[in-house]
Amino acid sequence: MTSREESDKAFFDGLKKYWFIWAPLSVFLIFWIFQSNQNEEDLDKKSKQISLKLETIEDQINIEIQNNNKDKALSLTNQLVHPHHIIYLGTKENWYSEDKYYDEYWNEKRKFYKKKILNDTLNQQTINETE
Repeated sequence: MTSREESDKAFFDGLKKYWFIWAPLSVFLIFWIFQSNQNEEDLDKKSKQISLKLETIEDQINIEIQNNNKDKALSLTNQLVHPHHIIYLGTKENWYSEDKYYDEYWNEKRKFYKKKILNDTLNQQTINETE
């Protein structure tokens, strides 16, 4: 026998001899990979649901701003918080732009609306003072 054949024979003899170790480890590894994949899919679904709820809050904020109800709009703006730091698929504009994450995306939105509401309030106060 050649050294290659001897090496193969030794390898397969080892597999047969220690099957009680590698078989459960293989089953565990396959189960663990499947379970981690399921957890990622569940987290994606939860993140999308939370994002949809935040979009409805965003619509309510715009309505309150149009109705000139700044206090209600500001309290709604404080609710624009996303707890997950995973990639938000709807924000990638092209292949060279950076990925955005759910939490970062909604933090930017929250800052934008706060700035908009507070600037509108300051502008309104200035107009009232000049009259």
